[in-house]
This record gives sequence, C-alpha cells and structure tokens, in this order.
Amino acid sequence: MEYIVDRIEEHLVVLELPDRSHQMVELNCFSSEVKEGDVVQKIDGLYIVDQQRTQQRRAEIQELTKHLFD
Repeated sequence: MEYIVDRIEEHLVVLELPDRSHQMVELNCFSSEVKEGDVVQKIDGLYIVDQQRTQQRRAEIQELTKHLFD
C-alpha cells in the first residue's frame, strides 16, 4: 500500500492513506529521512520512501500546476 507524507509534527509523521484519511506514525518507524510529499510503503513493519514513485508524483503535480498558470 502507498502512503503520502502529509506533514511532520515533532516526532510524528502524518500520512495520507489511499482513502484520503490520515494516520499518525512515530518518526522512528521510518527507514530514512522523510519530507512532506514523499511516497512511502510499509514493508516488514518499517516505512520506506519510494524514491521513484515520489519523483514521478512530483513531476505529475508540477505538470498539472504548469497547466493552471498557462
């Protein structure tokens, strides 16, 4: 399952789930540093940033945004 990092609040990461609901997860449950907008997957109880999917999602959002201001 794919989650989106919505925001980081002190030692908690707020994830957006596929159904658009939110879940709070302790920062120490992540395998590496996370940023808002990162796409993460939970594998064996650990949240891992999916770098390829994060870059793809950011490019899609940038493309959509570009069309708004043309």
